[in-house]
Amino acid sequence: MTRSDRYGNALGTGSERATEAYCSGIDHVLAASWGACDAFEEAIAADCGFALAHAGLARAAMYENDAPRAKAAMARARALTGGLSDREKAHIAVLGLLVDGRMPEARAAVLAHIDVFPRDALVAQICTNIFGLIGFSGVVGREAELLAYRPVFCPPMARIGG
Repeated sequence: MTRSDRYGNALGTGSERATEAYCSGIDHVLAASWGACDAFEEAIAADCGFALAHAGLARAAMYENDAPRAKAAMARARALTGGLSDREKAHIAVLGLLVDGRMPEARAAVLAHIDVFPRDALVAQICTNIFGLIGFSGVVGREAELLAYRPVFCPPMARIGG
């Protein structure tokens, strides 16, 4: 059975538990609430080959200022890309640029990714706020670009805590 996230994106896991934990991790990242790392770790425990869960853990570890953990999780995600969909591979590539500190390239990759996969919320959120890749870019006109940035997804109600 093909599993999907809350935004309709197919996921490379057959595990219901991994899917639920991964979606919880995304919810925590989008809500900027504590618990994302734990949720992604739970997804990995349910399916250690779930590449997006490792990539999600890398993103969440960045929020916790844990660069070694982020790099290790991203290395594992990159090692698991065989057989993934184009979206999943691109998702991991974008987050990899972010973890590697290649911000201008990551910003361009997010914008290109969202053009093709507008409902990939974990990637889209990288540019969504004043502290994101657009807001912190230093590029002249970034304020207007940030205001114009509108990924084509409507987040569901957060399901954090219940």
